[in-house]
Amino acid sequence: MKTWLMRMTALSLCVLAPLVYAQQQEPMPSPVLRAAYVNFPPLTYTDVNGQPAGYYISLTEQAAFQAGYRLKWKELPIGRIFLQLKLGELDLWPGVGDMSRLQPLAVETTASIGDLTLAAFGFRDMPEKCKFTDLAGNRLILMAGYTYFGALDFLMDDGRTKVGYAPHHRAGLGMLTRGRGDYFLDYVEPLSVVLADSPVKDLKWCELRKSRLALLVSRKTLNHRAIIDQLNAVIEDNRLLINP
Repeated sequence: MKTWLMRMTALSLCVLAPLVYAQQQEPMPSPVLRAAYVNFPPLTYTDVNGQPAGYYISLTEQAAFQAGYRLKWKELPIGRIFLQLKLGELDLWPGVGDMSRLQPLAVETTASIGDLTLAAFGFRDMPEKCKFTDLAGNRLILMAGYTYFGALDFLMDDGRTKVGYAPHHRAGLGMLTRGRGDYFLDYVEPLSVVLADSPVKDLKWCELRKSRLALLVSRKTLNHRAIIDQLNAVIEDNRLLINP
């Protein structure tokens, strides 16, 4: 009986050992981060197939993959993104760094991945750089749905400043060329794509503000600091194909 038990035990070990080894060898699935983006072509947008697309989406996917994560995307308005970062319903946002209102809500990468340049476009002579206060008392064309991160709030309350809205970049340029505003406030990166296809003669612009692009992780996300450290390491090691 003792010999039989020993044989059965040895046989069981022979059968189970490969299974245990296979389980040990099978890679664990990468953890998933809930990510969101705003409709901001060509950096971030939803393509005709309903999938997230754009240079910034590709860069974020690369960074997450290299750091060992998968992303589950959704498109949201900027206000919802801020709220969900605060509540912990969102883990990651490829957005803008150094925003004071987001410091209590999220940690962000510090390694450089690009900039976002807000500018005033018009036909008047203007310096290379200008201030928001320089726009007071003018007729401004703004992009509908853009918050400009609150930088224009004081102008909106100024009775001397008139504001009109454009549904998209091309429409804003059209309003400007037809004289419906003195300045069109837009970001250089997306507008340059429109201008490459449809140049506007004698168009000038001055830089209002340059913001740093960053990946932000909610402070409510488990191990958020470790995630940011991993993403920073990937960017600093130049493991991303940054090619807008």
